[in-house]
Amino acid sequence: MIKILFSLVLLCGFMGEAMATPYDENIETHDIKNDQKTIILKGLDFKTVMMVFYQKDIQHIVIPELDKNKEQYVGMKKDQDGLVHVLIYAKPKQFLDNQKQERYLLTVSQVVVDEDLKEIQYCWVCTSSTDIYVFKINTDKRFELVASATGEDGWWGDGREDNTFSPEMILSGLSPVGPQVKGYIEEIELSKQGYTTTTLFIAPFNNRKNLKKLEIANTYESNDIAGDERVYKIQGKYQFLKSVHDGLYDIEIQYSGTQRKQTKDDFKVIPMRETHIYQYNEKQKKYIRVK
Repeated sequence: MIKILFSLVLLCGFMGEAMATPYDENIETHDIKNDQKTIILKGLDFKTVMMVFYQKDIQHIVIPELDKNKEQYVGMKKDQDGLVHVLIYAKPKQFLDNQKQERYLLTVSQVVVDEDLKEIQYCWVCTSSTDIYVFKINTDKRFELVASATGEDGWWGDGREDNTFSPEMILSGLSPVGPQVKGYIEEIELSKQGYTTTTLFIAPFNNRKNLKKLEIANTYESNDIAGDERVYKIQGKYQFLKSVHDGLYDIEIQYSGTQRKQTKDDFKVIPMRETHIYQYNEKQKKYIRVK
């Protein structure tokens, strides 16, 4: 087991240079135990979370609109596309999991900023992402990480507007996705080159260590803004069934409209009316279409 100790002097000194935050916090010495299975923190404050999970990527930046809103944030080094991002910290919120155990949900969101204008940049090609962390208090009264969705598994959003996720937003949006499981349900719309799709995702808050959203299926497809005279439009309405597989409800999607059918040299538009059913498979960690 590797044990890393951040002293108060080093932690405060570095963060004083790297962080742009409108107020300071009392900080204790924080220790982290990491054996590739367990991460334990003494606290879940902003500076500890940034140093533990993002230390290699952060840099100083000032965004006045975030300061005005008293957000706690830090800049990130330019990515491979030359874009500059900031990490926005949201304070943890306590909740009870499906086994009525006390848990703490914390999020860190990554958004694109204009370095020259010093403001958040919203655009058609921009995306945002949110890292999700769930902690429990262990027998030593420390915060132990029990589940997360970070990096490529983080919850992404359309960058045309603020589509980040706060703990309050997630917890208030939890709905039953199984007999004893609640989860976050979302339909995400994506438009590209004249084609529009809406995809259904759910993120069960059960005992999964990886809280990556599960992609179910498209609930809308259309080429209505592509400029093609042969317009197709598929609309799907989903519902959770009473039947259960591996702890989660089966999902039924009823489709209607018109669909694109490929021919030898082209495609044609034909009517569509179908019902699809999806079941969760724990071994494969995903929903599988069975009908």
